[in-house]
Amino acid sequence: MTGPGFTPERVADLQRQAADTMTALQERITAAAEVRERAMSVSGQASSQDGTVTAVVDSTGVVTSLTFAPPTFDRNTPEKLASTVVAVIQQAAAKARADMAEAMTPIRAGGDAARKAVAGVPDLSALRFDVPAVPHTAVDRSGQQDPWAGDAKPIEQPGREADEGWGIKERPW
Repeated sequence: MTGPGFTPERVADLQRQAADTMTALQERITAAAEVRERAMSVSGQASSQDGTVTAVVDSTGVVTSLTFAPPTFDRNTPEKLASTVVAVIQQAAAKARADMAEAMTPIRAGGDAARKAVAGVPDLSALRFDVPAVPHTAVDRSGQQDPWAGDAKPIEQPGREADEGWGIKERPW
């Protein structure tokens, strides 16, 4: 570089600034990768109000474990159990996403500067710097009293023993 203002000292100073900037950028990239790895390792766990259903999800909300306490099938109708399972999974996913968002705070703190930097670039302006919310489409009804629970009796059918009305002596699970 030659020309006015580009003395050897000035060139050396610019090279040092560029090297320092590259070092700082590498450090931020490394830190961001560590934060991302921590964020991706979180999980969420939730249980139904009555404690009969427990779900564990990974950081993306994918179910990694679903457990049922022994009385689960005695206390619930299929519809109530299905609603409870979905609600518990959504609660676990919301917890995982909240933990993920917290882990991502150091990266998101620089989000305003990043948004401004990409504002004029159409392909980049739609980048998201937050963790999306979990939809809540079901309600955990496990804590509600089942109106049929106390009076439920098997249906007597001709030719079947009085063994729960379905010909099943013992539950297969």
